[in-house]
Amino acid sequence: MPPRVPLEVYKKFDALIAKGMNCAEASRVTGLSYKTAQLRAKGQTKRNGNIHAKVIKDLDLPDVVADGKLSPEAERAKVDFEFFRLRYFGHVSTPWQIDAAYRMVEYAATDEKEHVVVNVPPGAGKSTTFTHDIVAWMIVRDRGTRVLIGSRTERQARQYVGRLKTTFERVHPPVASDNDRRKGLALDATATLTGDFGRFKPTNPDVWRMEEFTVAQVDDIASSDKERTVSAYGMDGGFLGGRYDVVVWDDLVDKRSMKTADAREQLINMWETEAETRLEPGGLLILQGQRMRSDDLYRYALDLKAGDPDDFEIESQRPNKYHHIIYRAHDDDVCKGRDKTNPDHAKTAKPWRADGSGGCLLDPLRLDWKFLATIMSNSAGRYDTMYQQKDVNAQNALVDPVWVTGGRGEDGVDFPGCWDRDRGACELPKHLSPPLISIATADPSPTKFWSIQWWVYHPESGQRFLMDLIRQAMDAPDFLDFSFSSGEFTGVMEEWQQRSVDLGVPISHWVVEANAAQRFILQHDYVKRWQSKRSVNVIPHQTHRNKHDDEFGVQTLKPHWRHGRVRLPGKQNNPGRIAAMKLVDEVTKWPEGSTDDCVMAEWFMEYQLPNIYTPNVAPPRMHMQWRDIDRGLAVAR
Repeated sequence: MPPRVPLEVYKKFDALIAKGMNCAEASRVTGLSYKTAQLRAKGQTKRNGNIHAKVIKDLDLPDVVADGKLSPEAERAKVDFEFFRLRYFGHVSTPWQIDAAYRMVEYAATDEKEHVVVNVPPGAGKSTTFTHDIVAWMIVRDRGTRVLIGSRTERQARQYVGRLKTTFERVHPPVASDNDRRKGLALDATATLTGDFGRFKPTNPDVWRMEEFTVAQVDDIASSDKERTVSAYGMDGGFLGGRYDVVVWDDLVDKRSMKTADAREQLINMWETEAETRLEPGGLLILQGQRMRSDDLYRYALDLKAGDPDDFEIESQRPNKYHHIIYRAHDDDVCKGRDKTNPDHAKTAKPWRADGSGGCLLDPLRLDWKFLATIMSNSAGRYDTMYQQKDVNAQNALVDPVWVTGGRGEDGVDFPGCWDRDRGACELPKHLSPPLISIATADPSPTKFWSIQWWVYHPESGQRFLMDLIRQAMDAPDFLDFSFSSGEFTGVMEEWQQRSVDLGVPISHWVVEANAAQRFILQHDYVKRWQSKRSVNVIPHQTHRNKHDDEFGVQTLKPHWRHGRVRLPGKQNNPGRIAAMKLVDEVTKWPEGSTDDCVMAEWFMEYQLPNIYTPNVAPPRMHMQWRDIDRGLAVAR
């Protein structure tokens, strides 16, 4: 059995390595074998013999350094984020990263729950900044901070947490790669967190894993909370438990989560029921990433309001639930021109600063002008959304998003909005006076995806109340079917008809796309029996007729959205709001959206409404001369 290496030898070896001596030289000076020295330098375990290099290294870690006993460099690192990143990680900071760190710490220090959406273009180093550097800084400032790092996948979240774990147990400063050093993105770090602040790995680590860990406290006092210091969670994982002081969700929105309406609905549902509920009072929730579409999760969160609506005279006065921080790849407002002579477009130019003292590029090194100009020229829409964090151009869409949310538009007009914050699915305001016209519409698509909507029209106010909406894959029997064995009708038509009767506003007309009506409905005898039994009219609608007509087409929907006559169920955590988002998604992107079934179903109702409801108003008296009457009779003959 080989002799045990004295602890003093390892300490001497570590000191030589810290001074810059290479592994081979330090092994010769201390007498360690080169193989053992390599394992010691890497923090690995020697597989044979009784020497456990990693355990000895852990036992050799300094105790937690209490406040008041820190070195001047450590004291500075706790308050200077730029110095902190450079000293311990070798990361060269850009102004936006420094600005983001201080703003996150400021929000975390309030007594209220703070929710923040941070939109940053891809390639700017946002994931490293938010899931590693800022989180590490917060823990160093307060070891009692409990952090959840969430991502789209469990695997990615564990990688983020594992990287933090490695940072907190590192005993040698990290060395920058030659490529990053050459580009000016990173330098060699000069110290470690353990060296300046003492051990972060507890002497008896109950939990010190890649997916979660608990850091050491002063005098090794154990935390009474069940939550770990840092935990990982992926959207594809199981139930999300625990409550945290800081919650960071990184890049939840991707192509897969935005591919279909069902995927977007599932993401929003998870966000409301699990992600948002994990925050402790006075905590900070960060939802960060790049914009993908005008109807992504970031837009959904930004549309949420805070406070009791009864405390405000108009909806536009209510504050937003989420703070919105935007870092655009290029600041058009401070740009001096897009020609080649603009010095702010050089890679050596000053980066953008929040106070306006910098250039127009967020990061001239990572997101240089040549790269951005190429994307801009080839895909202006992608550039505006992903790199400039903009919604779709409202001027080209059927409905401006601000018409839906309420507030002041770019034209300076205050819009009332379309959300009824106190109303859920199948609910109506109590103050409505009769008559009330109840209409349902259905637009099936060739892919078997149906959009079915139920509307109640209030003639006195001109408001159209969306009661419910379904957009899912269906077959004709799912829409309406008859069981000869039980003698009962089944399907959405029957269910909604009964619900409307129970609510006191029975659906009088079903407007169905013509081909579907003829193919699935009108040809069956049991449908005719159902119409007769329920006193319902079915109107076939020609989808493509007048679709793009300025007077009769889809454009007729615009004024009703603009003036708030379209009323949507907007109660929080209610399925009615999530269902209505499918319609909002399409109207705010039509005609450029990937689907238009919901837009068409609403248009069916609007197009047929004059034929369904005629106000009981006496026609105006006609003052006609006898010769006009004679002329009319002559024409009639």
